[in-house]
Amino acid sequence: MKPTITSRQLVALMTTSRIALAISIMPTINIPPHNQDTWIVVLLSIVYTHILLAPLLFLANRFKDQSMIGYLEVLYGKTIGRIIGCLYGLYFLTNAFNASTLQSELVSTSILFDTPEYLIVIGMMITCIYSVSRGVEASLRSVEVLAPVALGIIVILLLFGINNFKYYLLLPILSDSSLIDVNLGALELSSFYSEMFYLTMLIPYLDDKDDINKIYIKSIVYPLGLLAIIVIICQISLGVDHMEHSNFPFLLYVRSIDLFELVERIDSIAVVAWIMTSLIRVSAFLLISVLAFREILEKDERDKIILPILGLILAIMTFWSISSRSVIIYRGDYNLIRVILFVGLTIVVPILTCIVYFFRRKSLEDTLSQ
Repeated sequence: MKPTITSRQLVALMTTSRIALAISIMPTINIPPHNQDTWIVVLLSIVYTHILLAPLLFLANRFKDQSMIGYLEVLYGKTIGRIIGCLYGLYFLTNAFNASTLQSELVSTSILFDTPEYLIVIGMMITCIYSVSRGVEASLRSVEVLAPVALGIIVILLLFGINNFKYYLLLPILSDSSLIDVNLGALELSSFYSEMFYLTMLIPYLDDKDDINKIYIKSIVYPLGLLAIIVIICQISLGVDHMEHSNFPFLLYVRSIDLFELVERIDSIAVVAWIMTSLIRVSAFLLISVLAFREILEKDERDKIILPILGLILAIMTFWSISSRSVIIYRGDYNLIRVILFVGLTIVVPILTCIVYFFRRKSLEDTLSQ
């Protein structure tokens, strides 16, 4: 019997994965307009994210019984479909690599200063590979348990900083930002949202495929809404300039908490939440990469080769990256590659695929009805 997952589990996965990025490097501080209006950019990005991902949502609704790899082969033919599918599989692995380097850097530079980097990478990879090896159903069940804990810790930490809030730092609203900067910032922030691929790859496992649209909306609104709150609270606690010069703004905010002199230096609690969300993000992208290559190579879940190979590649890439560069987090060269990949694989290819679908929809009616 094929394993099944619930809509709640998938929303929890997509929300937690996105928040992992928000509480680490907080990419909003590196995009226009670089001032007190950043939270407005986050809220506006909800609209842009819905628009940019609409082609993927359309295809997901038309092929409810197939993953992205499956309908690519149906629409383009097996050869071309598998080539495009390989690109997506590598793209998912690239996202896992980005998440793993961020985690390794934060742990090595902010927590375990004297621990060799290779031990950090090995520990992380063993955890993620084991999680993925348990299968889709077990992985999503663990997310359903861990996500409320991690998100609950984050919300509590946001409330603990109330003594440091300086609300005047949010003013003046929109007076220092141009309309162009706000919209460009929202558009750029939307390019960080790759969690939509969890939905496109895990649709065959959903127990209720009529919830696709609900999952889509919730998985965008929930994390970006929480991100706006995180940005606001960090901003009114630290100030925009302080945030921009920090590698990990949320961790810096947590270390500034002093609640009536009762709660001090509680950054270890934040680290627990961050590690849980980050491990979920790395494991999730590694999982869908494994699923993509299994489908391309026509392997079932009993396959024991693809996961170790991809896990080894990910571990080697992560260790090489953190060993060769002093700072991984936000760099113009990687950001350019990330934007190109996002535009190509999240916007261009899905739009072209929608066009191919409309041209071939009559001949595909029998396939879709099966």
